[in-house]
Amino acid sequence: MKNPALKELLIKSFDSELSGHEQAILDQALNEHPELRQMNNELAQMRYTLMHLPQAMKPVSETAVLSRIERFKISETEQRRFVIKLYNFSMTAAAAILLLAFILFWKEHSFNLDSLFGYAGLSQEEMSNLFANY
Repeated sequence: MKNPALKELLIKSFDSELSGHEQAILDQALNEHPELRQMNNELAQMRYTLMHLPQAMKPVSETAVLSRIERFKISETEQRRFVIKLYNFSMTAAAAILLLAFILFWKEHSFNLDSLFGYAGLSQEEMSNLFANY
């Protein structure tokens, strides 16, 4: 079946009513072409299956989808509360990091980066052995 016009006519027959002339052409083509007849049967079966889907599987309307989205929207005050809580948490975390760094420096009795990374008190040979594998 290589005639796309007949396929289009078949598909059109499922979407709207055909004129008498178009219906006669389609009926003749269905009698002459088994491939077109098979396509007609498959489309009819598909249409029947889609029409008899359970309610849960049927497509929902645009308004139903939008109303569901509206239910999950966060109000502006809730957004502000979230931002304030996030800011407070980040400030607390930054303060905790600074406190831990200060404690580390205090414990080593030195305020340099070697204390922070735990290298304070290592000799030059120990440092080279430490990084020999890297």
